[in-house]
Amino acid sequence: MATPAASEPGAGQTKTPLYTPLNQDKKEIRLLRVAPYGSGDDDVLSVCECTMFKASLTEPLPRYNAFSYEWGYTQDISVGYKADNIVVVNGHRVQVTKNLVALLTRYRNIAQAIPDSDIARPPVWIDALCIDQSNIEERNSQVALMGTIYSRAQSTLSWLGESEDDSDYAMDVISRTGLQILKNMSAKKDEMDWIDVENQPELWRTEHPRRLNRFWTSLGAFMRRTYWTRAWIVQEVMLQSTVVILCGKLICHYMQLEAIHLWLRNCRGRPCPPGVDAGLWELLSTRVGWYQMGLNNLQKRVPLGSKRQETGGDPERESYTMWKTWIISTVSKQATEPRDKLYSVLGLVGSDLLRPDYSASVERVFADFAARSICMEGGLDILNHAGHFELPELAEEDRKRTPPATNLFVPTWAPNWDQISKTYSFTWFFNQNDKAGDGWEQIYPVLGEQPWLLDSSNNTLVTPGIVADTISLTRTCDIGDGSWLSFCLDYIRSRAGQPYPTGVPPLQALALLLTRGHDFSRKPLDPPFPDAETLLRGVLPGFFLTLVTENSKDPKEELRQAQETFGLSNPAGVIKNFIGTAAVAIHQTQTGGEPSAEKSKFATPDARRSTGLDVPDSMDFNHSARGGMSLYVAFVTSRGYLGWGRKGLQKGDQVCILPTCRMPLILRHVGGLRYINLGASRVPGLMHGEAVSCVRGRTARVETFHIV
Repeated sequence: MATPAASEPGAGQTKTPLYTPLNQDKKEIRLLRVAPYGSGDDDVLSVCECTMFKASLTEPLPRYNAFSYEWGYTQDISVGYKADNIVVVNGHRVQVTKNLVALLTRYRNIAQAIPDSDIARPPVWIDALCIDQSNIEERNSQVALMGTIYSRAQSTLSWLGESEDDSDYAMDVISRTGLQILKNMSAKKDEMDWIDVENQPELWRTEHPRRLNRFWTSLGAFMRRTYWTRAWIVQEVMLQSTVVILCGKLICHYMQLEAIHLWLRNCRGRPCPPGVDAGLWELLSTRVGWYQMGLNNLQKRVPLGSKRQETGGDPERESYTMWKTWIISTVSKQATEPRDKLYSVLGLVGSDLLRPDYSASVERVFADFAARSICMEGGLDILNHAGHFELPELAEEDRKRTPPATNLFVPTWAPNWDQISKTYSFTWFFNQNDKAGDGWEQIYPVLGEQPWLLDSSNNTLVTPGIVADTISLTRTCDIGDGSWLSFCLDYIRSRAGQPYPTGVPPLQALALLLTRGHDFSRKPLDPPFPDAETLLRGVLPGFFLTLVTENSKDPKEELRQAQETFGLSNPAGVIKNFIGTAAVAIHQTQTGGEPSAEKSKFATPDARRSTGLDVPDSMDFNHSARGGMSLYVAFVTSRGYLGWGRKGLQKGDQVCILPTCRMPLILRHVGGLRYINLGASRVPGLMHGEAVSCVRGRTARVETFHIV
């Protein structure tokens, strides 16, 4: 939490301190009542006056509403405290940010317009004013109570800011459309039954083919506001069933926005309804369109128990595991105060797990969390999220929306959650079926103790690990400029007719690399001999569409040339160069025949607008692949393995498997026994415990690493 400017009494004002100590045993908090403006005052320019009083969470307390809003980034706050950004609290003139002045002013106007409403009657809780931000001890205790504060509130009032980018229009249509969808859901009708093209032109008509119309564009601007990227928003809306959105002078309900989001997700893959613009529907029914509208920023409200995992009856470990799950699932959320990457979701698991400590350094907080993770889980899986890596270049719009990373010296075995939040989400890279570290006990039996040691005196993790291979080449790839196609061709040439280390054809290995362990039917593909029909139906069409460059004048011809280049212009070529004879032999054993020639037909450029099992939604797939390539580099190892890793890898870095780690890690030798962790990697053929067999076959070795 950022620290606001100090308050001071003005001439003739009270000398009583603004803040007096809170009784922690009674779990006291402060609440505010915002006074209405006078009859002769300007409803916008007059200074907001508030009365602040104490209340106890352990005793009957008045109903109150809790505000959710954006503090602003550090540099914004430093210029935000101006002489005219003033509110008066208990007679004290308090300098606050411009956004908080706007919040209080608009709230005062709404409360005066509807004084008997549930929004206006109760007092309010606003962290910037109700917590003495200059008192670290009070901040620690009050942040520990924030989960209770939001859950006990009558409602959460989410302030999105002033009207801009056609937000008044968006708010109006959100209210009406969300209500229609909720009524349709309540009646348990088909998702499409509420659509009325003639009476809803603002939803279904567009003047520009394959582009969003006015409403969906304004909704996109609304959802791309930086409010939605805040780390604190998670518990602020998750702990409250009644969330009211305030934007400018208008109000709508969070559930109305949620209903629109849920409806769009349920429409994925559905055919375009009659009368709806086909190009517009293509965007509304795919992830690409959702991302354009920023709907990926919406915090989905799920039952809190849905993230709870069984841990053998240990309540502390269960709460910790849930805490870690929330941290990882909200990894892309932003916090001005880096410690809040961890503290902002504590209220979702209970305040007894940990007491926030803003006096501890950020590095200490992050390292302690990683050490606790290793102890609680009895494993090194937290290292998959750790590591030193280069931050990718952000687009100009993203730079404006994302606070800069703080320069921290976090040990590379501990995740730097602040840096991670500036780069990517783990969903592109990780797969819940990954088990790279399986089988360790077969080659490294340790009786009664774990095979690793945390040396807290010098922040070093000492652990054995398998050196599976060494990186020999790295390449930054992009679908649009042809560099991905060039990487594929160069790799196949380098194999000189030899298969991938697991025995599959090099082209299939490239497809497995691109699909990151998945096919489009959501069946595992990493085992040694994938099902031939699945490869043809799911992987091949989507893989080939990534080889068509974005600026191609004739994508159909370019696709045909790619098929010929890779020797896949006929079924025999597909079997030889993509499926592999071993997979065909297994398929014949299981089904009594080879893959049908019909299934070996390739996706044409027309399939870019198709959905279904046979031809995956290529718009979604290409968007996902290109997004991942902007964040990771492709690499090749000395033995011919392919992989994805974080930016900054170089020749000579080692691909290592540590005990209980789901992903291979990239380690770099920095002198003596010391190594730094460069982060997790994805290497087809090393994701399911195969490294243990490599040690037995003497193609890999076990070493001891001192990770600093």
